[in-house]
Amino acid sequence: GDSTMRLPRLVTRLVVAAALHAAHHLAFRNLVPLSEQHSGGHDGHGGVAPSGGLGSSPSAFPRWEHDPSIVPYMGNLSCIFEVARYSVADGMVERAERCGRLRYVGAAEDARKPRPTVDGALDRLRDGSTIYIAGDSISRQHATDLMCRLEGEARLLDAEIDASPSELDHRGPLAGYGLKGATFGQFGSNKTVRVVFESGNMGVSAPKKNMPLFKELLRKGKEGDVYVINGGLHYRDSYRLVSHIREHADSFRGALDRGCKVIWRETNAVHFDTHDGYWYEGLFATQDRKDARCVPHNDINRTSAYARYNGPAVEAAARDAGMDILKIWEGTFLIPPECHAGGGVDCAHYVQPGGASYMTEALLAYIEENM
Repeated sequence: GDSTMRLPRLVTRLVVAAALHAAHHLAFRNLVPLSEQHSGGHDGHGGVAPSGGLGSSPSAFPRWEHDPSIVPYMGNLSCIFEVARYSVADGMVERAERCGRLRYVGAAEDARKPRPTVDGALDRLRDGSTIYIAGDSISRQHATDLMCRLEGEARLLDAEIDASPSELDHRGPLAGYGLKGATFGQFGSNKTVRVVFESGNMGVSAPKKNMPLFKELLRKGKEGDVYVINGGLHYRDSYRLVSHIREHADSFRGALDRGCKVIWRETNAVHFDTHDGYWYEGLFATQDRKDARCVPHNDINRTSAYARYNGPAVEAAARDAGMDILKIWEGTFLIPPECHAGGGVDCAHYVQPGGASYMTEALLAYIEENM
């Protein structure tokens, strides 16, 4: 029959999982910080880029810091949206725990700012609004992370997933993904917000199938809804990405005309052992051999890495279509390589919590400041 689960069937498991979650964090609360990265590296312009490592100079920004005050909200399947492949598979629990306690600090003044909160973002959103996260598997990780964050800081009212966490397998990079959407209620108010993931990447792998789906998604939005869009990793060059953004421009503007916010999320950096971090043989080829090596940003040419999926032309195309830009590339470029799924397989996706949590933080901050 229909494998979709809704909230009444989840309540008992949520209560049990909450107890396990608390025990997990008690057991790991004294974990040591991530090991220090290389201290400094070539930035592609003949200079030295900040390492972003936890052992780097306190005066060096931007960087990732270990923040013991952060309590990761997934990493043991206590969140019903969590995917085992990226949090508990192949000895990932400790890495996910450590990466979940990292905080990206872009500048000295950012270190003094309070972290954005779910409550602060919900205060700014309209009652009944929807956040659509549309794109590829990285966007799916972002949606998973956002839903887990909301589950911990708001009331879960309704959930649609295709399988329980215990049924998820590890056979492929997308195996076990059954994420659809969920509705959350703000504590202390009647306000609700829904989060929906839609696989609508604009990539060259399936443009004829995805573009109509993507345009249909943009037609659904109503005043106060938020779209976060990206499909950049499915492109081999920014020229094709720019052309597809321009092709969708009327759809973006249509959503804006109805009072939606449409955000282009910068394409995240990846850290395969190549000059720009990209996997040139195809992700599945490295998975078959299990010889992928995730390298620190110092070993990657910064200029080439940024230009592959981002750059002025991509940003200009997004802004011409009326979109705001969610700036996350720098942080994902500097993230420690052990925060990728790894395992000789994957230097693009992240352990969770980890890199996708940074995207959630950036989105919550955007909503607090711009809605």
